[in-house]
Order: sequence, then C-alpha cells, then structure tokens
Amino acid sequence: MRRWKIFSKKEHNNFKENFFCSRVNFYIWCPKTIVMILLDKKWMDVLNEDRELGRISGSNLDAWTNLYKKKDLFRKGISWHIPSQSLIDCLVEHSPIVSVGSGLGFTEKKAINFGANIVMTDIAPSEKNLWCEPQSGEDYQQVIALEAKEAILKYQDRNVFMAWPPYDNPMGFEVVSAMKVGSILVYVGEDRGGCTGNDDFFDFLEKNFKELDYDVCIPRWFGIYDEVKVYQKIFDDI
Repeated sequence: MRRWKIFSKKEHNNFKENFFCSRVNFYIWCPKTIVMILLDKKWMDVLNEDRELGRISGSNLDAWTNLYKKKDLFRKGISWHIPSQSLIDCLVEHSPIVSVGSGLGFTEKKAINFGANIVMTDIAPSEKNLWCEPQSGEDYQQVIALEAKEAILKYQDRNVFMAWPPYDNPMGFEVVSAMKVGSILVYVGEDRGGCTGNDDFFDFLEKNFKELDYDVCIPRWFGIYDEVKVYQKIFDDI
C-alpha cells in the first residue's frame, strides 16, 4: 500500500522540479516520485482533515459525519478521484484520448489545459446525471452525450481514459470489450473486489490486456484504494 505525505512547495525546499498550477501548489510523496495535486486550498484542507481523522482511533462521530458530507460534495461536485500532475502528464502522453463516464470532466479539462487532446463523453451530461451535482464553477461544458460503448466505437482511433466505472455495472466491461487491439486504457479505480467495475470487467482485463510499466501516483481518501493503471489491449477474446 502506498503511503503519502502532503506538503506545500514552501515546505519542500529541496524540490527542484518546475511545476505550475493556476490555483495553489501542493505535493504528495509516493515511491519513486513527487507529484503535484491539482486542487484548490479549500479541497486540500478537506483532504488533510481526512488524513488526520484517519490517523486518530475513535474519532468523534460528528467530525466523521461532517467530513463525509464535505467529501461527498467533492465526489459529486468535482470528481470521484483526486487528480495529480502525474495523472495529467499520463493523459497528455497518451493523447489523443476519448474519456468515458467523464461526469463534469474535471481532470480532463485540466489535462487539456496542459496540452492533452481529449474528447469528453458521458451518458448524461446534464442535471439528469445521478452521479454529479456540480459545485460552483463546474459544469458539463464540452462533455458530449454518449453511452460509453458508443463513444468507444465512434472514436476507435483514440486511446481511452476511464475513471471510476460504476460498481457492479457492465459499463467497464462494455468499454474494454469494444476497444480495438493495440489501444491504451488509462484506468482510475480500485482492483477486483473494490468499489469500481465488476468481475466481467476484471476478467476481460486479465485475459486481453497487459499492464504497462507506469508509476502514476494520485492521492486517496481514507479507506479508498483507487489508483492509476495503464493497460494495452493485446487480444480480443471474450
């Protein structure tokens, strides 16, 4: 399990990389790398609160309830995962990309600002979306209304970004089975048995994809074990 330390650029005086963020710079340490988290200070404070409560045994129930509400605002109003510069760089590298289940496209829009070529799609980029409740400043602008499989078939010449495919839902399987051989999948989610995808999805991944050697680091909420994995489709055998 990766463990992270969160610190500001000022606190890390020996860090020499030249990163840019239009809002505020925060970094996490994980094995082999240091990466920047692309969040406002408001959400970094929530992330730090989550870390602190996670370390304290028997934390106050009211504190956990209040924190859960803040995290839920982030998940539904911003993103179900926490983006980092490491993830953004990965998306830039593997462009052009079609993103499925983009929601509000928070990470995708940041990656586009850094030079990525991404088409964002979602089954319901509107108030009908049950997974999203946009916060101030976030919207569905530039997100195209397409089911995930339909998006893959329409943009077969692009690699794929899929973050947090719904739990026990066929979406993830439909995406990987529709991808053409040779294309790349940048996946953000938990492993088999976690909160994302279903057994058909993971079975198909294991049988038809190979995991590429990338160390892409993102922070996690306490008790959540999502990570970034990069795969290439090498077979197409259902």
